[in-house]
Amino acid sequence: MAKILVVDDKREISKVLDRILTAREHDIDLCHDGVEATEMYDAHDYDLVVTDILMPEKDGLEFAK
Repeated sequence: MAKILVVDDKREISKVLDRILTAREHDIDLCHDGVEATEMYDAHDYDLVVTDILMPEKDGLEFAK
């Protein structure tokens, strides 16, 4: 089981990814922008991050840096 951070401003996409990954017994955290994702990433130890690129406030590329 992996701990995964999913970052996407479109909540429908986040929910679909959450359902798919949770069904495979992964531990999922969801964020909806790069600012929130940075806070979550700093607070937890993730095995994988799945991020959208185009998001408000802080996009996926800025978050990845």
